[in-house]
Amino acid sequence: MKKANINESKRFDIVNRFVLLLIAVIIVVPIWNIVASSFSSGKALAEGGFVFWPKKFSIENYKAVMNDSSIWKAYIISVSKTVIGVVAHVFFCSMVAYGLSKRDLMGRKVYTAMGVITLFFSGGMIPTYLLMRQLNLINNFMVYIIPSLFSYYDVVILMNFFRQLPVSMEESAKIDGAGAWRIFLKIIMPLSKPAIATIALFHGVYQWNDFM
Repeated sequence: MKKANINESKRFDIVNRFVLLLIAVIIVVPIWNIVASSFSSGKALAEGGFVFWPKKFSIENYKAVMNDSSIWKAYIISVSKTVIGVVAHVFFCSMVAYGLSKRDLMGRKVYTAMGVITLFFSGGMIPTYLLMRQLNLINNFMVYIIPSLFSYYDVVILMNFFRQLPVSMEESAKIDGAGAWRIFLKIIMPLSKPAIATIALFHGVYQWNDFM
């Protein structure tokens, strides 16, 4: 039995390594194709065919990119919207989640129902555009930040995490004279780093990949 188990384990390792190697090749080959193509001349690429090694080595493509100010401007906007958007989103959702995590919050069921509705329904592209126009956010950098401040899905994740924190810490802080903001910033946020990191990662990917 032991020998059979060892042989079965070896076969599994071989198959597992083969599958992982195949996945690695599927991922690496297209990336390598892009890198090789970037060092090829435009005329050579126009001939077609798969590029595994640079055809007529050239760095003209990189010169064109470096000299195009619009590309650098696009990168600055992308990085800025991602960094600012993540910080603003995490902070705003954390505040909402902290309030909704309190069972004695007046109107909590109403706020929860409103949040759940946003998970299943949206206004659509045209109403959203009309709203952005009325808010004077067209051709405004804040159009990247304000509409994405709130996500009830992220609020639910943070809210459930906040509920797991001991209530005794907040009560002790209140006895020592700490206010709501101080408790939130000095106690709740530092203890919620795992949940905050998760939300930041989710929203960072969303902001970077957001085409609209």
